[in-house]
Amino acid sequence: MEKRSVIVINKRTFYVRGFLVSGITFLVYLSTLEAGFVNWDDQLYVLENTVIQSPDSFFLNMAFTVVARNWHPLTLFSHAIDYSLWGFIPFGHHLTNISIHALNSFLVFILTSRLAKISMPGSPLGINQNGFIISVVTALLFGIHPLHVESVAWISERKNVLYAFFFILSILSYLRYATAAKGYKKTFYGASLFFFALSLMSKSMAITLPLVLLILDYHPIRRLTSARWLNTVLEKAPFFALSFSLGLVTLWTQRPASAIPLFPEAPLLMRIGIAIRAYAFYLYKMVAPINLAPFYPYPGEIDFFTIEYSGSLLLIIAITAFCILYRKWNRAILAAWLYYMATLLPVIGIIPFSSASAADRYTYLPSLGPFLVFGAGIGFLFERHRGRKTLIIALSAMSFLLVERTLHQIAVWKNPLSLWSHELKLFPDEKMSYYGRGHAYYGLGRFKEALDDLAKAIEIDPYDVRLYTCRGNIHGDSGGREQAINDFKKAISLNPRYAQAYYDLGSVYLNSGETEKAISNFKKAEELGLKEAKDYLSNLM
Repeated sequence: MEKRSVIVINKRTFYVRGFLVSGITFLVYLSTLEAGFVNWDDQLYVLENTVIQSPDSFFLNMAFTVVARNWHPLTLFSHAIDYSLWGFIPFGHHLTNISIHALNSFLVFILTSRLAKISMPGSPLGINQNGFIISVVTALLFGIHPLHVESVAWISERKNVLYAFFFILSILSYLRYATAAKGYKKTFYGASLFFFALSLMSKSMAITLPLVLLILDYHPIRRLTSARWLNTVLEKAPFFALSFSLGLVTLWTQRPASAIPLFPEAPLLMRIGIAIRAYAFYLYKMVAPINLAPFYPYPGEIDFFTIEYSGSLLLIIAITAFCILYRKWNRAILAAWLYYMATLLPVIGIIPFSSASAADRYTYLPSLGPFLVFGAGIGFLFERHRGRKTLIIALSAMSFLLVERTLHQIAVWKNPLSLWSHELKLFPDEKMSYYGRGHAYYGLGRFKEALDDLAKAIEIDPYDVRLYTCRGNIHGDSGGREQAINDFKKAISLNPRYAQAYYDLGSVYLNSGETEKAISNFKKAEELGLKEAKDYLSNLM
């Protein structure tokens, strides 16, 4: 039998190489520091978020604050720290995002090294040549892959990089618990549960961690045996209890909060089709990260007999069958596949939390499964392939291409105009993109371009009342009083319970000296629950 080579390194050298991967990741994302805020949730999380701007009452309010229909107090706390340091300077907010992402790539390096130590003990650190290559390749791929740009370059996605940070720390603590001497087990178990709670308070997508721990018990820890499987499952009870509790909170926060639903609920059969397609879609984007979009809209209809859906189903079945059959020789591939499937479950589309059929940000942690398999394949080839120089050249070329695509994608998130213009190149008939770009033009005082984009958005969907209120405000600020009144009245005719339209209409009347009409509309907006209208009325009456 061929003897495997072992790299014997001291701890200092080992961690230096991990920080080198983290440093490369940070350097790749440096151009993000030149980007600004975008008009997609950044106003909710930072620019208009009075909770993070009021440090005296922040700790009192953060536990009860829901932003963009999500409860994540730790994420808000991180934004509050940034605001206290940087205010509305986007540089600092981006710096925090890329710093956490760089740290995450280091944690991925440590995690894959620990998994190698359990699976392939060799050197004092448990790193033979194969395991070391796996760690470097997986961590670097995680750090520089363009699919992760959305999670890092979008300030509002702080929740994604933050929950991943604590998620990985929880896994690392659990690995220590499962392999530690009896005297330290309670400490590491408690640390794992603690980090899991922090992860849940950063983003609800962390609820899958108990399943991930069970997958690790299957491989590489191998604690999920016929003799002790029940105890292994029962010890996860506190983790499942936290997941269940957060799941209930998430369902509550995602309930409709106004007269206008944020997105239509697709039929169950369509959602199942979207879910099957998504598993294959994300794998494809990992292999070929081109045409990455900020927003992938739902299809108008689904034909299950097309390659897009039937092909996706066959691919998922084939991969699953291969992993199950191959488990007799190597459990790692099945464990990685189960991890990928499990961590995507909350956002795969069965429960509709978004009007998007997919999102690059959803792959941030789930991508670790396929990346680890790729890293293992490279480690295997590197150990047995004689032409290592050729392999190194190929990996270098691949890394260069990934960095190029990542830099290209970072440029997409530079500002609202670049964001929505890119989206329109990929989906030219998407209402949301015209609305977003029109709103961006409006903020820049380019009223003609803003009105043109809003007109196109209304042409696509003439029943969306928010489009009329946005266009009405643009008309009002550009001197088109009558056009503004007509737009607000149109919004009210489409939805008589839309408070914002009454408020905006009242503002137009107030600015033109028609106080009685203004008060009448403000009162209606107040009746419908708009706080700003109540404040206006208190000043007028």
